[in-house]
Amino acid sequence: MQVTVKRGVIARLSDRATNARKDHGALMANALMHLVNDGCFVAIYPVLPLIAKEFHLSYTQVGFLKTALSGSSTAFQLPMAMLAERFGDITFLALGMAWVAVGLMVIGVSSSFLHVLLLTLCAGSGGSVQHPVASAFVSREYEGRNRGSALGILNFAGDLGKFVVPAVFALSLTWYGWRWSLFALGAVSFLFRACRVMEVEGLSQCFQPKEPQVLVLG
Repeated sequence: MQVTVKRGVIARLSDRATNARKDHGALMANALMHLVNDGCFVAIYPVLPLIAKEFHLSYTQVGFLKTALSGSSTAFQLPMAMLAERFGDITFLALGMAWVAVGLMVIGVSSSFLHVLLLTLCAGSGGSVQHPVASAFVSREYEGRNRGSALGILNFAGDLGKFVVPAVFALSLTWYGWRWSLFALGAVSFLFRACRVMEVEGLSQCFQPKEPQVLVLG
């Protein structure tokens, strides 16, 4: 009797987990990508004084780096959203993820201020994909059901990333320096978000409604 009850409980929990993944898996994957995306952007700021010291930069040049990152991230959001509508949001989420990650890794091996500036522009433009495209994706997935709550979770994850990622990254800076730390941050970000993009794509394909089949006689 007890074995039967335990099996029933396990079966119900398994069904709930499957339904939760079906209903909210894409949201969780997008939220985690948002956490990493915003965390990577904020993690760059503690590196700026170290870059300025190594390349003997002025305050004005450091300001250019900060402006390049935030400015490119802002300026490219509308074009990226329009391109995603045409070519597919999941494709552009993957592209933006790779763009940011590679930009961070190559900044770690840059040799001059100009290199850092151009790569910062590259990373910022790649990061511009996340906010408009992920928001549109979640809005579409939750059309008619708790859309406000879903978008709130998505945005909360981004703000959480601004706290969690820099805290971990600061420890890495202390142990390994800014170059290896940025390279590692980009590499980990790439692998993590690649997994999340594949999860979003898989959920979108697995759980989309199937068209009823029509049997034609004669």
